[in-house]
Amino acid sequence: MKKITILTLMLFGAIGFSQSKALKSASDSDYSQQSQRTTTVKFEKPITAKSFDEFVSVPTRTVLLSKTTATELNHRGTLAVTMYTDKTVFEAAYTGTFVTENFAGGPGAGNIIPCGPVVSSAGDGCFPAGELEDGFNITASSGGDVIYIGSGAIGNTSTLMGANTFADYTLLNFAPDGAHAVGMDLFVDSVGNADVRIFDTTGALMDTFTVSNPSNTENFIGFISDDAIGHIEIQAEADAGELFGNLEFGTDPLGGGGTACNQEHIVVGDANGGSGSSQDSDYKTAADIVVPAGGDFTIDTIEVPFLTFAPEDAPIIAKVVYYDDVAGLPGTELGNETVVPTILSSAIWINPVAYIFETSLALTPFTFSGDVANDTTYWIEISMGTATNQATVFWAYTEGTGLEGEPMVQFNAADGFWTVPEPTREVIYNFSGECSPLGVADNTLGGFTYYPNPTNGLLSLKSVNNIETVSIFNLLGQKVMNAKIGATTSELNISNLKTGTYLMQVTVDGQTGTFRVLKN
Repeated sequence: MKKITILTLMLFGAIGFSQSKALKSASDSDYSQQSQRTTTVKFEKPITAKSFDEFVSVPTRTVLLSKTTATELNHRGTLAVTMYTDKTVFEAAYTGTFVTENFAGGPGAGNIIPCGPVVSSAGDGCFPAGELEDGFNITASSGGDVIYIGSGAIGNTSTLMGANTFADYTLLNFAPDGAHAVGMDLFVDSVGNADVRIFDTTGALMDTFTVSNPSNTENFIGFISDDAIGHIEIQAEADAGELFGNLEFGTDPLGGGGTACNQEHIVVGDANGGSGSSQDSDYKTAADIVVPAGGDFTIDTIEVPFLTFAPEDAPIIAKVVYYDDVAGLPGTELGNETVVPTILSSAIWINPVAYIFETSLALTPFTFSGDVANDTTYWIEISMGTATNQATVFWAYTEGTGLEGEPMVQFNAADGFWTVPEPTREVIYNFSGECSPLGVADNTLGGFTYYPNPTNGLLSLKSVNNIETVSIFNLLGQKVMNAKIGATTSELNISNLKTGTYLMQVTVDGQTGTFRVLKN
């Protein structure tokens, strides 16, 4: 989501905000959690140094560093590539097999060694032939040397690689097959930001990200793309140096034939107000999400701005609830999840009355099923909680600037039903995930049926012929249940599974079919 600069407003009770007069906003400030760590240093950077091999040797000493997670400051592409800063989430999101390379077979800890213009499995000045994994190589933008920096040389805990000269930038190339997922630990020297440009195998630019990565610390960044990545350019700001280590990449396309996609209602400029949606009030707010005909939409990330009355009331917990659609309003609840939001940025909204927090919610993937011939509407409710249990928490919206599907809706527990406050009012959001052709189409097994679907826990199976085995898989392809049946009828208890969509593989008299199951 792009940064949102909010300029104005006055308050209209617990239900929401509405815009009034313009007031100058304060500059954004980033929220992050820091932890202290120590590291060793064997080299220092002279003021006049223009390359890493101009660092000078010093007696080994221990220094204290503040480690802060990398964050995405700016995204200038079209969501062709998804960026991750959490390694666990990144690895879970990719369905293929990773190749890993930690550069451990080089000159050794504490060394700074130029390797030549290309570092690859073919061998170079730092690694013998066959030492590095196949499928990638490292070069510098001008064709100059690539540098090897062993762990502990300049405060790094891992072995790092990159362009030697600061004026150059680092190129990470994937040949001959390209890569669909790439993860690494990023290190930038003496500056805080780096541009990461991602190109396909034809050399066409797919996406550009600006990453905030506190200087001289290693933080994970990862990228997943449905189209193969041919090479990645990493360029630290102000002609500083950029390095990376602990590389992992996968050449397998994303499973299921899906592509990264999103639905968003964003605003560059002013929002008009906020709709009450606190976990500690009667009011909850929801936005619709439309699944195009012929496909499914599996959501895994939400970016959304929320408003509060005080900077210490930043959201610390978020509840996300999914509904089907009944006559243009949320109907039956399909599932829910409680997550800890990541605060991307914060700013004064109406000085000194209100504050805006841009948040990112990393979700357990949840699939909204589509229809063969028609678009399908669902609803997503988001409510936030604060450390002080504030009821005055609001989901930011625009008014009169166009809708993405239906207008926002609000639920008042005192009334017990959903309403549309204003027909031109739309909350601000970015729902992103994967679009795919209509599920794993239910393969017909003659005489086999199962019900109810969705289910709260018990799934009844019935077949004319003998049901041999049943296996349940989550959307990451992991087997979460396996049962031998050996009968024509059975009840399968899946109440211990989390809410979401699963794939059920059934074998009847040697024939196997795959079916979609929705667990409430």
